[in-house]
Order: sequence, then structure tokens, then C-alpha cells
Amino acid sequence: MSLIAVDMTPILPGGENGGAKIFAIELLRSFQRVAAEDHFLLLTASWNHEDLTILDGSNMSRLCVLTRKRPKPKSLTADYPGLLRSGLGRIGRYIRKGFHGSVTPGRLLGSRGVDLLFCPFTAATYAEPGIPTVSVIYDLQHRDFPQFFSPHEIGLRNAFMREVSQQADHIVCISEHVRQAVLEHLKSNPQRTHTAHVCIQTRLSTPDHISVDRHRSALDIRLRPYMFYPANYWPHKNHRMLLTAYGMFLSRNPESDLDLVFTGALEDSEKELKRAVAQMGLKERVHFLGFLPQEQLESVWCGCEFLIFPSLYEGFGIPVLEAMSIGKPVLCSNTTSLPGVAGKAALYF
Repeated sequence: MSLIAVDMTPILPGGENGGAKIFAIELLRSFQRVAAEDHFLLLTASWNHEDLTILDGSNMSRLCVLTRKRPKPKSLTADYPGLLRSGLGRIGRYIRKGFHGSVTPGRLLGSRGVDLLFCPFTAATYAEPGIPTVSVIYDLQHRDFPQFFSPHEIGLRNAFMREVSQQADHIVCISEHVRQAVLEHLKSNPQRTHTAHVCIQTRLSTPDHISVDRHRSALDIRLRPYMFYPANYWPHKNHRMLLTAYGMFLSRNPESDLDLVFTGALEDSEKELKRAVAQMGLKERVHFLGFLPQEQLESVWCGCEFLIFPSLYEGFGIPVLEAMSIGKPVLCSNTTSLPGVAGKAALYF
């Protein structure tokens, strides 16, 4: 039996971590099944320790190593963190600053007989000499879209990624697109840089029609058909351009009854988009549902006509496979990892 520590301290409540949180939790659930002979020690923080009770099991336990209060959310208008915000932004820097009242890195793992440290949120914060470390890298977006980041944030990301490349014994990339970017920009060893695709689309179940109708009615999206875009309101998700295109579509097709539905976290950015929608005169046609619990999200998925996915950058693109898993057509941008993920099963723009 091996004892594997998993750093879950960067997980935030709700949907602020984006797809990385979904990936990490579903991956650990699969570990419980396929690695039943090993034990997983989840390193948690005070703000997520209780939430992660959903992962407790005979071969999985939690240890709260970060007991300070969760820092207040930082506005995204200053330094846009993106998907790796948990490693690079406020949480990552907060963890590194000090561990007052917490378990100090450097003697945490070895004293407990840990055989391996797994870092699903990239940062190898608790790495110790002599204990192999595996880190997941989701994207190098700041290299392709520096306009979404301040110079300070770019410098932090570059330094952070170099550190991960040096500390991690093996790097797991969520798509071949990301792996090639890591090899090019970080000059990592190809023999220790691997691709492991995200396969969590089966987390969605198909609710019955009564449940779908009930949730759609409660969310006020039952009257008309709709296209669906599930994404946090980060700049690279390209919501503003989608709204522009949708407005043009309705102008050219005034008889269309097709609505647009958004889900996602980040309230400040959502408010800005709502103002834009109001100025366009589309308040009755564009629906902002926020971050939804699983049951409601499944009903929104099952009730949609198709997935619209205009993202400018994806390390993988989880919603593409989620849509396919429940038989929904996919319209998505032809960029970064998306053609590799969707193949010939999507319509591109």
C-alpha cells in the first residue's frame, strides 16, 4: 500500500476554481475505486475542509493544514488570474506567505510516511526532498494571450511555472496541446511530461422530464428553446463577443425564439455583462443563472438545444465532452485544444 498526499488547499467554495475543481474531485472519486489498496491523504484548508467530507472513505481521509481565514476575493479587473488562479493568484501567494497556525511545509509529509505528493492545482507547495511530486498543468494561457494579464501577473506566472517544472518529478498535462506548450516554453523533460485527457463527462446524469421541466420553470428558462454556455466569466471565455454575435443573429433573424443561457461564477464580471445585455435590449433573451447545484445544472443541460462554446483558449474544454455525453450538438471555436478534443463531432467557427 502507498500513502499519497493530495494538495486540495486551493479549492474555493462554489465555482471560482472553474473546471480544475470539478476535475480534481472527480479524479479523486475515481482513485477511490481503482486504487482501493492505496490510501489518499487530502491536505485541506479551513475554508474547504468540511466541504470535502464528500470524499471521505475507507482509503481517503482529510488533514487540515491551513487554518487561517480565507482571504477576501480580489477583483478580476486588476490582475486576471484565469484557471490557475488557485496556484498563481491570491490563494497561491497567500499559502506561500506564511503558515501561522498551520502545519509548516517541509516536515509535513515525511513525518507521516507519505510516498507521493500529488498536486492537482499545479503548485507544489508541500513538496519535500525525497518524496516524488506529480503536478497537473492546465494551461499556459499567459503565453498566448498576454493581453488578459498585467505584466506583474505574467512575471508571477512565468516564475511559478519554472518553479513547478523544477520541483515536479512528473508533469501531467490535460491535453496534448498543453503538453506541447509546456515542452516549448518550460523546456521540461519529455520523458517526465505526460498527457492525460480529462474524462469526467460521465458525472452528468440524465434527469427525468418532470425534473427538467420543474427546474427550468424555477429558473425561468422554460418558455423558449435556448443555447447553453456554461463558463465562468473570465475574459478568455469570450462572453462579450458571443453577446455581440447573438445580437447580430437576432437582428437578422427577428422571428427566432432561441434564447441564450449562461451559468458560471464571478459575480462582479456577471454584473458587467448584465449591464451590456441591458444596453443591447436583450434582458428577456439572455439568462444568467449563476453557479448551480448539480441537480439543476443537469436539468439545464438536458433542456438545451445545443452547446455554444466561443472560448478563445482552452487547456481541454470539459463542457464539450459533457454535451456529447448527453447527446447535445456542439458549436465551438476552432482554437487551442478544442479541435483535438471535439474532433469531427463539432461544428466550428
